[in-house]
Amino acid sequence: MQKKSFEDFLQKDVPADKRKIQGLQASMLDVFPISNSDDTLELQFLNYEIGQSKYSIEEAITKDATHTAPIKINLRLVEKKQSGKIKQLAEQEVFLCEIPLMTDGATFIVNGAERVVVSQLHRSPGIIFEEDEEKNISSYGKKLYYARIIPYRGAWVEFEFDLNNVLYVRLDKKRKLPATTFLRALGIESDSKILKLFYDYETLSLENLRVEDVVGRILVSDAVDKSSGEVIAEANREITRDLFAKFQEKGVKELELIKTDPTLNDVAIRNTLGRDPYKSKKESTQAIYRILRAQEYIAPDQAENYLDSFLLNSVRRYDFTRVGRYKILKKFSAFFKELEKRKDVKFETPSERKRTLAIEDVLVTLRYLIALNNGFTHITIGDEKTKIEIDDIDHLGNRRVRVIGELLENQLRIGLMQMTRLARDKMNLP
Repeated sequence: MQKKSFEDFLQKDVPADKRKIQGLQASMLDVFPISNSDDTLELQFLNYEIGQSKYSIEEAITKDATHTAPIKINLRLVEKKQSGKIKQLAEQEVFLCEIPLMTDGATFIVNGAERVVVSQLHRSPGIIFEEDEEKNISSYGKKLYYARIIPYRGAWVEFEFDLNNVLYVRLDKKRKLPATTFLRALGIESDSKILKLFYDYETLSLENLRVEDVVGRILVSDAVDKSSGEVIAEANREITRDLFAKFQEKGVKELELIKTDPTLNDVAIRNTLGRDPYKSKKESTQAIYRILRAQEYIAPDQAENYLDSFLLNSVRRYDFTRVGRYKILKKFSAFFKELEKRKDVKFETPSERKRTLAIEDVLVTLRYLIALNNGFTHITIGDEKTKIEIDDIDHLGNRRVRVIGELLENQLRIGLMQMTRLARDKMNLP
């Protein structure tokens, strides 16, 4: 296993144009191209070559030396003109570092001594649900849980309840925000859309209704006077006798109401909307940006672009890896299928290749967490019966082995990131 992992990392005998995006090649492509601050100069990575070892294994042992090989990378420096043309300034082979080579026994010779790299067991990327031990039971008598979306690389997204059954999100272990603020920033903007995603609802004609039928029920969308366009009552509002009389007076014909189940008493999203001070995508994105960057002045589009690269689009900054995505798809397959069947909003199951966070991941996490909070042990979606349970973080099913290739790739990436900063500084010199 160690030897195969090291071969996949190095891809020594594979032609440069046929190398897979893994190991050393993945580290290079993660870091390059490097651009200066005004994006006029760009340093591009072409390929790498692994040279011959200076000492054989026997010579390294007798001379107390290290059995290594040099890595040289081919780089190209280009200048981007304002007209859009690209001018090539230089192309050069650069010595990067010496890398220890593996022997047939899966060991390394370092200063004449035979060493072995031990594989690591680490927490697998994925989505973990646990019981909240600090806040055990809410004021509604419900058990409280929290969820963590854990990537291989990038910021953690954590969801937790408070004692009033309000759902909060914590990004990158910073100050918490109402979970609905995060949903608005991801594009589900209105209260009505959010309520429709989490509650079953029905449309009732006002002609056939008595006041007793609807008092105490909750509006899932705004009640509007169609003649004037005036909003009489907003989504998430409880209907009272006075409000019902106002609907009749204004000639409201239909109401969209949440289907109520007294045994369920599912209040999490409704309570969260009540605490959410923001109403638009722009406000929510800027609020998240202020917390993540501790910055008051925000230029237009700056906050949105930052959130996109922070969680949604950049594999450099946020990565589940294939393992994390596999575990998510396996655990939430029924929830993803349910989202796909919705006709009001278009959702799709993230593909196996999608390594960044998707809005669907957030929605299925919240659905699962609310089901736990409501005391479900199973949930039936279509023909599938899905088990709802908390995870044991110490269970070996939630751990994975990191072998030599992956450990080396991580160390190399750290070194390359430091090199990137130095290169960028030099490219910005006058």
